[in-house]
Amino acid sequence: MTAPGGKGTGASSRARSSRFREPAAERVLPHEVHVLANGLTVHLIRYGPLPLVSLRLVVRGGIACESPAQPFVADLLARLLRRGAGGKSGDAFAEEIESAGASIGASVSEEALLCALSAPSDQLKQTLPLFATMVRDPDFRESEIESAKRRLGGQLAASLDDPAALANRVAARLAWGQHPYGRLEFA
Repeated sequence: MTAPGGKGTGASSRARSSRFREPAAERVLPHEVHVLANGLTVHLIRYGPLPLVSLRLVVRGGIACESPAQPFVADLLARLLRRGAGGKSGDAFAEEIESAGASIGASVSEEALLCALSAPSDQLKQTLPLFATMVRDPDFRESEIESAKRRLGGQLAASLDDPAALANRVAARLAWGQHPYGRLEFA
């Protein structure tokens, strides 16, 4: 096949394109691996001159682990983790994080729950315990659960008016059938 101007667009021209590179797994930065006393494996990557720390905790789970009777429970979990922990309300917890110039988040994918912390290096001693509290001692307050359910329901309703969202939903259902991957996700 030839594009306007006589340039080929076949597979051979794509293979030569600079856009195609080695798989990401082949480009992992040099890092240290530590196994903590509790069995948690930590990968430490020192990179760049900025005094920032970014942490990611990845837990196997996500929508693939949801039962058909409880769709979107993984998404609700990710939303609720940010809305209070250790006896602090969502607003108080967020204020403490933000006052340190940090951010904490949680999201869900098909097969994992991802919790993240980004903070200035000099605030790590203050923010790391907050991150640990979010993960180990979240508060699932009834008011927050109901609010998260309403927001999720609103997003689902809005997606029914979005042609791209509908196309994605149909494509996922056709590709994956009744498997949890066949459901629309929001996180």
